[in-house]
Amino acid sequence: MSQSDDGRKNGSADMSDWAAINTVQPTEIKQGDASTSTVKAQTYSIPQDVQSIDFKPTGYRSYTGLLVLGAVVLVGGGLYYGYEMYPTTALENQKPVLLSSTQKLDRPVDTKSRQVIERTIEFTSQPPGARVILNGNPLPEVTPTQAKVSSDIGGQVRFSLSGYADTFASFRDSETKIDGILKQTEHKALELQVESRPLGARIFIDGIALGESPLKTKIERHAQVALKLEAKGHYPHVIIVPIGDRDALNIGETLLAGVTPRTQGNISVVTQPENAMIERKNLEGLWLKAGRSGFEGIKLVQNIGMPISFRASADGYETKVFTLDVDAPFYTVNLVLNELKVERGDLQLNGAKTLMVFLDSEELDALPQLAKQRKAGLHNIVVVDPKTRKRLKTKVAVIANQMTTYQLSSDESGITLQQEPDGR
Repeated sequence: MSQSDDGRKNGSADMSDWAAINTVQPTEIKQGDASTSTVKAQTYSIPQDVQSIDFKPTGYRSYTGLLVLGAVVLVGGGLYYGYEMYPTTALENQKPVLLSSTQKLDRPVDTKSRQVIERTIEFTSQPPGARVILNGNPLPEVTPTQAKVSSDIGGQVRFSLSGYADTFASFRDSETKIDGILKQTEHKALELQVESRPLGARIFIDGIALGESPLKTKIERHAQVALKLEAKGHYPHVIIVPIGDRDALNIGETLLAGVTPRTQGNISVVTQPENAMIERKNLEGLWLKAGRSGFEGIKLVQNIGMPISFRASADGYETKVFTLDVDAPFYTVNLVLNELKVERGDLQLNGAKTLMVFLDSEELDALPQLAKQRKAGLHNIVVVDPKTRKRLKTKVAVIANQMTTYQLSSDESGITLQQEPDGR
C-alpha cells in the first residue's frame, strides 16, 4: 500500500490519518552533549481536495440559541398583542394631563367616547338687526337669527349694534331662545391699528370686513371685539379682546403658513392680571387645572368643531368663565379679571407687649397694635402668653368703614379678649 507525501493512503483521505495529523507530536530532541540540544519542528500540510469532514461533537450541548429564540418570540407576541388591544390612536385621544405653567402643550379631551348632539338656539334682540357673537364666533346673519350649539354645554353670547351698548347674556344647556335688550349709548371712537405677517391679510371685526393689513382706522368702541385675520396660503387666526376704557388697540399677528385642513385648534389664553390660574372643564363637568397663564399665556388644544370651557382665577379678582366654539385653527383669547370690591375697616388691638398675637396665621408686632385696615368680616386670632403658657384661640370681627378695638389681658386663670363698645 502506497502512501502519499501528505499522509494519505493511495491518494485518498482517511480519518485515522487525519487524527494522526491533528494530534500534536512530541518534539524530537537529539541527545548530544549534556550541555546542548537540538529541536527539530515537524511540519504538516493540509490536503486541498477535502471539502468537509464529518464529526460528532462530544460534551454538553448548548441551548443558548433556543433560549434567545424563545425570548424573541415572547417579546414579539407581547408587542403584537399590545398594539392590537391598545392602538396608538387610543393613546392620542386620552384626556389631558395636568400641565405646569412652563409647558405649552395640551391634549384635547376624548371626543370619541361620546356622540356630539346639537340643538338649535334662536336669537332675537330689541331693537332687531344686532350682530350676534356666539361663544367667540360671529354669526353670519343679524337678529333675528338662529344657530346650532352643543347640547350638553352652555356658553355666552354678545349682541352688538351701532349706537347701542353691547349686551352680554349667558345660557345653559337647556335654553333654546335668547333675547338681548340693547340700550342706546354714544360710542367713543377707538383707534385700531393692525399689522400682520404676511402683509395683505384680510381683517374682520365681529364678522364685518374692514380691509387689509397694515390697517389704521377708527371704529366704534364696543365692550369687546372678535378680530379675524385671513391670508391666502395661511391658517386664519381669531383674536378676542375686551376693550374696556382704552382709546387705542394695536394688534400684531404672524399667521402660520399652510393649507392642509387641521383637526385641532390651538387656543392661547392671556390674562390680566398675569399668572392667573387656568382651569378647563372635562366631560364629567369637573374643572381640571391646566396651569398658570404667565406672561405669554397658556396653550390649550381642542378638536375643531367642539366647544371648550375654561376659567381664569386670581387672588383678589373675580373668576371669569369663557366658552369657545373651536371653529378656527388658531385663537387668542384675552381675559381681563375684575378686581373684587373689598370692604375694609380699622382694627386696633391693645394689651401687654409680652403677649404674642397671630392674626390669620400672621404674627403681629408687639402690642399695643395701632389701628390698621383689615378686610371686613371675621378673622382668626391666636394669643399666647409665654410667661404663663396660656393660649387663646378665637375670632374677631372687623366692621366695614369703622374702627373696632379689642382689649387683651392675661393672668394665671387665662387670657381674655374684650371688645371696647365705644370703639376707642
